[in-house]
Amino acid sequence: MARHIDLTNKLDMEKPTITINGKIYEINDEKSNILSMNSLLNKGNLSEVEMFDKIIEKLLGKKALKELDNLHLGLKQYEKIAFALMACVNDEELEDVERRFQDRKD
Repeated sequence: MARHIDLTNKLDMEKPTITINGKIYEINDEKSNILSMNSLLNKGNLSEVEMFDKIIEKLLGKKALKELDNLHLGLKQYEKIAFALMACVNDEELEDVERRFQDRKD
């Protein structure tokens, strides 16, 4: 008889979340969304600010991007949000993502 493996109780179907300024946002970490985001980012024609906006828009949505724009955050805060989103999607520590990005800059 062929082997059968039931993953019903093994797959975590919960979406990762991030809290920004007291508001909880759900992160769209679906494979198709991540592939779409990576495709945009790999084109290489985006500035750092545009890259952060694309990451936030793809993972949190246009409404969340507008809400964050209304907070009048600085570039370092946007960078921190983008890194936190990538950490959540990849199930990594924020510090590891920041270190990896810094290594690419050097």
